[in-house]
Amino acid sequence: MPTVQIRIVKVLTETQISTLPAYELLDQTQKYNMFDLLIGTGAFLSYGKTDLLVEYWKGANLNNPKIDQIIYAMRNIDSGISLCDIADLERGLRSLREAIRGDLSSLGETPVEKYFEFVVRSIQQNYGSLLEGDQLPFIDLVKWSYRKGFLQQTLTLIESRAPRDFVDRGIYFYSDGERTRRHAVEILGQIYYDMKPFEKYKMDDVSHYFIKYYSRRRVPHTDGDGYQLTYANIRIEDLDTRDESLIRALTICRDRAALKDLLFAYYHLCDVRNMTNHATEEYSGFYTIMADDDPGERMKLITQAIDYFIHCYETVDRLITGKSATVVTVDTAELADYAQTLRRESRRSDVPVSRQDGGRNQEISAAADTSARAETPQQGTAVSLSVPDEQKGKAGWREFK
Repeated sequence: MPTVQIRIVKVLTETQISTLPAYELLDQTQKYNMFDLLIGTGAFLSYGKTDLLVEYWKGANLNNPKIDQIIYAMRNIDSGISLCDIADLERGLRSLREAIRGDLSSLGETPVEKYFEFVVRSIQQNYGSLLEGDQLPFIDLVKWSYRKGFLQQTLTLIESRAPRDFVDRGIYFYSDGERTRRHAVEILGQIYYDMKPFEKYKMDDVSHYFIKYYSRRRVPHTDGDGYQLTYANIRIEDLDTRDESLIRALTICRDRAALKDLLFAYYHLCDVRNMTNHATEEYSGFYTIMADDDPGERMKLITQAIDYFIHCYETVDRLITGKSATVVTVDTAELADYAQTLRRESRRSDVPVSRQDGGRNQEISAAADTSARAETPQQGTAVSLSVPDEQKGKAGWREFK
């Protein structure tokens, strides 16, 4: 049977006229609709859903550009949460922050407009620092999403946005001046040149590539649980490297152990996200963590990974408070231009060009292999996950049983 949408058009009540043997009909539609508005407000605050608020505002037939702007921003937040689209979520939050600035009492004089003033104040209280100032703090957005119970969105947010935050804040980055920037362009440009066309999307965000993939070629592809820990150790070693075929990493965090814990927490969380999303076969040293019929175990592993990442991030954040870094970044266009130069030189010489390669072709293969394994589904694999012993004692790491 097809779905039928039922919509209440009028709500009427009757009351007896005291002096006459008759009844008067009273239109209570607006009062009834207020309950819908209350429910709609709760749905947005709890789950980010805007359907009821949008329907109510359309039904009010009022012309108010300010509220239209607020509703539009809220719908971006809704779609960002529903589709796990972090860019849409961030765009919605920025638009909402801009829309509610100023005197909220100017929203209007009708009861509906007055109520939207209450809606906005409720959102401000619920969203807190996300709607204050000019920035959208990465860790505040992570905590807000996690507090709301948007676990998949939280995993995606950390996986996609943590690398840029690490680089921009000087937690772990690759260039602090023109010399180091040119060196990074040469090395990353060579990698970009060697990539197959369908792989080049990995360089759309250079910071993301640098944190998540760079130097993976140097990690042995073993079956042990320490793959990501080994990779984190190598990234720490990159802070002291003098090998000109490598990018020497930089940081303003003097506590190498805390920095390594944060990098490991990020890499481990990426594993968890891939495995819970795709039910993959063995990936990066871990095994597929659960069968599809065990959602309880899945939730435990997800919350464990998020808790540990937040703990490690806040530890490093405290260590770098009051410090600043000179961070010089490279964009994809620079790498594409450098790759084009190599391509022209290769055509002139008819010999493949490789500058200071140091085995970087293997790095391309390692990154491709990592992505391929993360996207290869395998059904019905049993749970088997262990955590490196040195991580189990860390505060914020709950033993998985």
